[in-house]
Amino acid sequence: MLVLPLLAAITQVHANNDLLQQAQTENQQQAVHNIQRESGFSLTETSYLKQKSELEAQRQQLQLQTEQLSEQFSNNENLLATREEQLRLDTGSLGELFGVVRQSAKELQSELNTSVINLDRAEHSNVVDQIVAAKVLPSMSQLTGLWLSISEQIQASGELVKTNVRYINGEGVASEVPAYRIGAVGLIGEQGYLKWKTQSNDTTAFSVADYLKQPKDVA
Repeated sequence: MLVLPLLAAITQVHANNDLLQQAQTENQQQAVHNIQRESGFSLTETSYLKQKSELEAQRQQLQLQTEQLSEQFSNNENLLATREEQLRLDTGSLGELFGVVRQSAKELQSELNTSVINLDRAEHSNVVDQIVAAKVLPSMSQLTGLWLSISEQIQASGELVKTNVRYINGEGVASEVPAYRIGAVGLIGEQGYLKWKTQSNDTTAFSVADYLKQPKDVA
């Protein structure tokens, strides 16, 4: 009868040992799992801290760039205001210059239309006409042409030049005759001083005729 209780006790001891081993194994596994979880948490925290640091650095960089852009924008605004004011002043000056140039061109055009110099020295008269008719500021080439035309007139005013002219006699017959242009003041042919006029539709088309009465002291 003692064998059965003994066997039962031994069986219970083995069962308890198995449970203990199982418990220890599970504890060990749980410990490993906890270590892995803690390691994962540590890695996640490190990753978050790194991301946070990077984001803070980006924020500081963006703040710095924003301040720089704001300062640059303010400087550009000031520069733009200065340039606009300078443009306004320059535009006014150019407008005055255009008025002076155009008035000079008009006066020169009037002289060219009636001057005997236009007979053979009107190379730049078309540029003068362009400036007079223009509604915008003249180009540099046009300003150069105006200056050359003025210079041409000044030079021609001191010349004595032999040329051929379209002469209309008292009977209205036209012919080509030689004559001398005396600067900008006179034209003389074999008959004496000649009067000249331009065609109304073409200021470069000259015709000359005799004076009804010659000026005094004609050689």
